[in-house]
Amino acid sequence: MPEFQHSKLLFGRQVLTEKLYQFMSKQPLTVVLGASKTGKSSLVHKGLIPYLKQLQSKSNQQQWHILAIVCPSHKQNVENLAAQIKIWSQNNPQSKLLLVIDQLEELINLSGEKQEREKLIEFLAKIIAKYSDKLRIILILRSDFEFQFRNSVLEPYWNAARFVIPTMMSEKLHAYTEEAVSERMLYFQLCSLIENFIDEVAHMPGTLPLFSFTLTELYLKYLKSFTEARGNNQLITQENNEEMGGVLPSLVERADSEYEALIKQDKSYERIIRYVMLRTVAVSNGKLARRRVLLLELEYPEPQNTQIKEVIRRFCAAGLLVTGRDIEGKPYLELTHDFLLQRWQKLLEWKQEHEESFILQRQLAPAAMEWKRQQKAKYLWNNNPRLELLKQVLNSNDNWFNQIEMEFVHQSIVQKYKNSALCKSFTIGFSLLAIIALVVKRESLIAQTNTFRESNVSKSVSETHHLCENQPPSLTLPIPCPPVLIPNTTTVPKGQYRTIQPHSTISASSTPLPIVIEDFYTRGSEITERSNQEKVIKNYNQIISKNPRNATAYINRGIAYYRQGKYDQAITNYNQAISISKNVHAYINRGIAYHRQGKYELAIADYNRALGINKNNVDAYINRGITYRRLGYYEQALADYQQALSIDSNNPDAYYALGLTYAQLGNKQAAAESYRKAANLYQQKGKKNYHKSALMRIKELQQ
Repeated sequence: MPEFQHSKLLFGRQVLTEKLYQFMSKQPLTVVLGASKTGKSSLVHKGLIPYLKQLQSKSNQQQWHILAIVCPSHKQNVENLAAQIKIWSQNNPQSKLLLVIDQLEELINLSGEKQEREKLIEFLAKIIAKYSDKLRIILILRSDFEFQFRNSVLEPYWNAARFVIPTMMSEKLHAYTEEAVSERMLYFQLCSLIENFIDEVAHMPGTLPLFSFTLTELYLKYLKSFTEARGNNQLITQENNEEMGGVLPSLVERADSEYEALIKQDKSYERIIRYVMLRTVAVSNGKLARRRVLLLELEYPEPQNTQIKEVIRRFCAAGLLVTGRDIEGKPYLELTHDFLLQRWQKLLEWKQEHEESFILQRQLAPAAMEWKRQQKAKYLWNNNPRLELLKQVLNSNDNWFNQIEMEFVHQSIVQKYKNSALCKSFTIGFSLLAIIALVVKRESLIAQTNTFRESNVSKSVSETHHLCENQPPSLTLPIPCPPVLIPNTTTVPKGQYRTIQPHSTISASSTPLPIVIEDFYTRGSEITERSNQEKVIKNYNQIISKNPRNATAYINRGIAYYRQGKYDQAITNYNQAISISKNVHAYINRGIAYHRQGKYELAIADYNRALGINKNNVDAYINRGITYRRLGYYEQALADYQQALSIDSNNPDAYYALGLTYAQLGNKQAAAESYRKAANLYQQKGKKNYHKSALMRIKELQQ
């Protein structure tokens, strides 16, 4: 790997590298654990692997065979890996094999299928048991994800396999500093100068990269003073340290200065910088985390692409971003420091203000990349409910799509039109065939009738010929009308539709009641006639005219519009309420309106905001779960319903939603049990219609 050539720059870690070698040599599994940015990957990539190669070169014999490092963010073919290990074992009975799996936590962050995660873990357990004498496996894992892997089939090996990377302490940082500075033949004016800024970064998150940034800043201040003839040729002074202004302020100041410089050059850079920086951010367990983004993902249409490259160049030169290559040799970009995620205000504001786009982009990017690799229409989103939202972004002034995403969205739209046109063609074709068949049948019936009439007339004439002079002429039989086609129609009961109904109570003076999505049946007793809502709207118009800052009035007027099916007007009112006060009820109600419009990502974003204000809001969990279910994210839906029940164990809506989801997954037993609990609770609360609906669901399961 390209990192090997930099192993000599792994200052202060030689002892730890040797300890890791001794540790992993004695057992088949080693789990390298540590907090984010404590140098876990560097210790293995730039420490252990070069160390093994060095030992191997000295002994002049093949002791270790090192497989290509595996990263879960790239799909792995477990069968191929197993075959590779088997062949190696047969052909190299005297040597040992090293398999490294880096960033194991990506199995949680990126994999949508629990089955795939378990498949890889079970594979590791099998090869450990089979090749324990020759195979050495190293898993590199962030400490905060350990509990999600510990209780697995690897549990028998786990305790003995833990190799914890300690936070770099002051004495190690001191050694690191002396080694790094001596590379430039420089010295510090005072020993206390080293200690001061070591104390400042030693207990911060991401100590090592933050410390590297500090040394870089000091070096730049030294160069400036040297250029201005104010400094000693080889001495970093206290004045240099004071000019830097501290580690954290210096870091944020550098980000702000680069941003302002580019904005001054061209205001459009505000959007461009935002596009780049938000792609380097991920959300892990509700917190911001760094994300490695392939440079291919940062290829944009011109003229944006030129600006994107300029932002990358400037921010890399400033030490805010860093480039590298992944295990497949693909170039990537990532933030240099975790602290930027926590303290750079611009980045935090972008994440908050553009959360809807942020969520949508995380789902769009992998889908577009997969379509690009496969080049097959079945990977397009022509039937995806998100396509309408993507079309809005495509036609907006804030189009954040990269080149591949833009092609993907365009082709999805084209494919949708093609499918629609094809359906229309089939419909027209079948209609023409039906008309032709009708005409043919009509002509046949007319011919049969004429034959019948002629036969009867002839018969009548024959039988009464002798009376013709005394009898009136025979009556002609009427020609029958062609048959009329009566189409077969079916009426779908309302109960089969998933509807959303708000609470019926509105009070101008009280706190607005949150709407719970009745996404599973129609509660007729709570449906308010749409015509009555005009009176409600007029009432709140008067209230708002007297007090334009009444957030509750805006919310309740939005509910009235919602009940009329005017979702855009409802959302406008919720937006106004939110601009006045970050109100939980406004976010939940707006999320429900988005849900009704099919804008599911926006709905989820609003429920997340509501939970950010009140983490124990049951309505937000239930509604978010319903939206997850609509998107097919059943695990997330079930988790939200369970969370709601952990807060309110007697919530019948949560049990009812659980029943629906279990039924959709084919688990009839769990569905029936959930419906029974819902029915009992509805009965206790005196909600007869709800109780009846839950019993009806149980009956359906038994059919």
